[in-house]
Amino acid sequence: MKVLPGKTTLNWSECKSYEDILFHKSDEGIARIAINRPEKRNAFRPQTVDELIDAFDIVRNDETIGVVLFTGAGPDKKGIYSFCSGGDQSIRGENGYKNDEGKQRLNVLELQRLIRSLPKVVIALVPGFAIGGGQVLHLICDLSIASENAIFGQTGPRELVVLVQVLDLVIWQDLLVKEKQKKFGFYVENIIPRKLLRWA
Repeated sequence: MKVLPGKTTLNWSECKSYEDILFHKSDEGIARIAINRPEKRNAFRPQTVDELIDAFDIVRNDETIGVVLFTGAGPDKKGIYSFCSGGDQSIRGENGYKNDEGKQRLNVLELQRLIRSLPKVVIALVPGFAIGGGQVLHLICDLSIASENAIFGQTGPRELVVLVQVLDLVIWQDLLVKEKQKKFGFYVENIIPRKLLRWA
């Protein structure tokens, strides 16, 4: 499974094996963490969030790592890439997301705090969808690099465009394309062709 298309000259080695994520490290002090559920558009479930917390905690305590590339594995069988499409709705119960034991819990706020407070540079590499909680994950990173097919959005009512201030960043409830991003004040220097994201 490729994390992103393109080639890289970095030598990656697995840091730790997980079921829902991929966690690699290069000799150059770069960690790569990817949600590995492409058939679910890289939607997270409680296990995914727990594994991400564990991986980012390892990064926090590893003095040889200075930068984290955070992305989503893909493509899926239809050739569609996704960064993250938020919570996996197929396991959502009446009171929230269920883990394998049927308990309602999802520590996504703990994950967000961990990423935001990490004393390392976290770069979101966004190929395809970043929807709902996936959009929030890219927003809390220090920098986001989006491919030309990136689609950002929030779920919920579409009648009004709602602006919400979160960590000095703006989330709004409509799909964001480049022209709309500029209109509403998002800084868009350039859209990077997906094939040029070679370092991941």
